[in-house]
Amino acid sequence: MTNRKILIDCGTHLGMGFSKLAAAFDVDQGWETFGFEANPFVFDAYVKNIESEKYPILTDKNLKLENKAVWIHNDGIEGSEYQVLPKMIEDGSIGYINHAFIEWHDWVMPEYSSKTSELMNALRESNVQLGGWV
Repeated sequence: MTNRKILIDCGTHLGMGFSKLAAAFDVDQGWETFGFEANPFVFDAYVKNIESEKYPILTDKNLKLENKAVWIHNDGIEGSEYQVLPKMIEDGSIGYINHAFIEWHDWVMPEYSSKTSELMNALRESNVQLGGWV
């Protein structure tokens, strides 16, 4: 069985996070890469950045970029890590993840501050390598 290399960026903005991850993981044409950006103005600017070829790290990456939001439970993905990740741990689908770069939202939802460290520990116990948000 061949391992697939997949990078999914939910809320890709202008590609800053993707750029750093692509460099860190040596992303090339062999990867499946997906980026989602809901803001149409930001999406258009990101497409222009790619087309300009001024940012080589954004070119030739087989990037499938969508002007769509990633929605979880009638809400955006932001803050939904506290619902999505426990479900993935529980059902075992977290086993498909090797590395995760998560923007935790306990800074806007203080009631989740203790949940953040619990989830980080559970992810590490599931052999998911956590990186700092880029």
